[in-house]
Amino acid sequence: MYLWHVPAMYDAALRNPVIHLVEHASFFTAGLAVWWPLISPVPMRRRLTGLATVAYIGTAKFGLAALGLYLTWSNDLLYKHYAEVPRIWGLSPVSDQNAGGAIMMVEQSLTFVIALVVLFAAMLTQSEADESRKERLEDRVAAS
Repeated sequence: MYLWHVPAMYDAALRNPVIHLVEHASFFTAGLAVWWPLISPVPMRRRLTGLATVAYIGTAKFGLAALGLYLTWSNDLLYKHYAEVPRIWGLSPVSDQNAGGAIMMVEQSLTFVIALVVLFAAMLTQSEADESRKERLEDRVAAS
């Protein structure tokens, strides 16, 4: 993500359709690699459990937050291409860049919260199943 936001790389992707395709393919691949341990479509030997999942998601999302924060609060235009394009919504190039960074932050925050809610619900469900299993075992031992 950071590599493609380097101005020279960003400009190359704007100029060349093949590089642009590689950019988006790398975004997809990176997203798949980040979410793979959480989704676990193929069982892993060392699966993330408990608070390790929260730490993993937090690290991934907050790692990207620096880029969004930089774009949101930057006073300098990072991508010169946008100084030359038509101003559809009347935003200055820097304001447009700031809005793009803010949108990145909102997306990251929503994804983080949704992932936390799903993980919390899964942890509660697993805890309830474990407790139920424990109670059944205790009932069998008591009946014996």
